Amino acid sequence: MCVRPLLWLGLLAVVGVGCDDGGASGEDAGFFVQDAGRDAGSRDAQAPFDAGNFGPMTIQIQTIIDGDTALLAAGGGAMTPDSKPVAGEHVRFLGINAPEIAHAPDPAECYGDLAKADARDQFAGRIVTLSYDLKAGCTPPIAAAQAENCNLRDVYGRLLAYLVLEDGSVVQEKLLARGDACSFRRYPHRDTAKYNQLEQTARSANVGLWSSCQCAADGSGVNPR
Repeated sequence: MCVRPLLWLGLLAVVGVGCDDGGASGEDAGFFVQDAGRDAGSRDAQAPFDAGNFGPMTIQIQTIIDGDTALLAAGGGAMTPDSKPVAGEHVRFLGINAPEIAHAPDPAECYGDLAKADARDQFAGRIVTLSYDLKAGCTPPIAAAQAENCNLRDVYGRLLAYLVLEDGSVVQEKLLARGDACSFRRYPHRDTAKYNQLEQTARSANVGLWSSCQCAADGSGVNPR
């Protein structure tokens, strides 16, 4: 196992992550609501995290909350750009918007449960690096009062980040390619054009949500066709 150092590269903030040898959304406050009635064998259960077996900078997707939000586990040395421990943080996947799961009394959006299940099956338990898209002039450490304005957190206090897997691929891009999410054009970011193209490719292939649903023009919601 190796540990990459903590890096700040210009406006791009990258939190280091352990590796094994072998725009801000205000749409979905419901991420705070955990699914009721989950049993111990459910795949929604938290992935195991043994701090003794990971380096101090290791970050893991511990629980998929919905198709674009996750709970993180981390070693004690992993900190956010506003100087908070990464462990226990909720991260909103920057640049995409997945269909909502049910939050009583509101039903799930079209494809919401399937999008969550696919994200969980692909990424729960995976080790990631967090990459941020901070606004110009926002240099860590960022004051808590400036976190939302700097595009570090959304209105609910969730981290806004790209999740980079150990092979260099990006969680958001994989979800877009599989048709599990919309490009969130309402909140432009550095990779908006790329994400729009990934969405278009998935739409043309009629995969994932595109087989029976469609994204709103700005990516803020998903409706049946």
